[in-house]
Amino acid sequence: MASNRVSTIINDITDTLYDQKKVTTAIVEQFLQDIERWKRELPASVKIPSADPSPGTVTQQHGAIAKVYVSCLYYLAVMLVSRPFLVSALTSKGPGKGAHTQLAAACLDAAMYLSQTCSEALNAGLLQGNMCIMKALVFASGLVLGLEIFAKYPVESDISNAFEGAKDVLRHLATQSPQAAHYLDILTNLSGAIEKRRSNEASSGRSRYVSKLFSLDATPENAGSQSAQQMLDTMFPFTDSQTGQMMDDTMQDWVFQQPDGSDFSLDWETLNVSLWDTYPFLS
Repeated sequence: MASNRVSTIINDITDTLYDQKKVTTAIVEQFLQDIERWKRELPASVKIPSADPSPGTVTQQHGAIAKVYVSCLYYLAVMLVSRPFLVSALTSKGPGKGAHTQLAAACLDAAMYLSQTCSEALNAGLLQGNMCIMKALVFASGLVLGLEIFAKYPVESDISNAFEGAKDVLRHLATQSPQAAHYLDILTNLSGAIEKRRSNEASSGRSRYVSKLFSLDATPENAGSQSAQQMLDTMFPFTDSQTGQMMDDTMQDWVFQQPDGSDFSLDWETLNVSLWDTYPFLS
């Protein structure tokens, strides 16, 4: 089955990148080639969109759901293998290398496509019951999208819409799944942190020649950013400023240095897939 092969690739990715922590451009590109080869060998029927899956027979709906799952596993594989480069891009002070930038973009695109696919399935009325695998997949994509929005706001509308779509899917699944409800709470808290950061940046003013002198609002001027950071510190064990370096074309150091004047610092271990969920197809 198509899902078995891509699950094997995902398992190899987590073992090499997450457990052994061997992260080089060459290794990542080899995994991407493996994923692309798997995609080319997919049956043509997997790539054919269903004209109208919702009113069809049970067999047709099951076939559409299977296509959704295979697509989501494909996006997950790309997202996992390229995520170190997205984390690096989010924490880097300067522009990244061309290859690294492309890999970071691949992670973001994969997360966006995964969320969009699940949202389409929701709108088509295909999502029923617990769907234990999908809730983990859509949460993973939502977390990547949310961190991108938090770190680099403003972002493209497709990214924001996909993030909201991930929450909509989890909201639907949460009616029968406490775990999905927990995932939704995390993404909702992340949304709150994003809004607080936007509000703080907006209140800081647009000119360096003037600042707010007095306010009847008892809230300290920087309470918004502090509250947002405390919320994120609770959700993820962000590191303090630590020295990390990236050798040419490698990313063997899993702790990234905090950019000067930034409140966004990530330890790669905080994004370890094992902390997101125990994926059934990895056991």
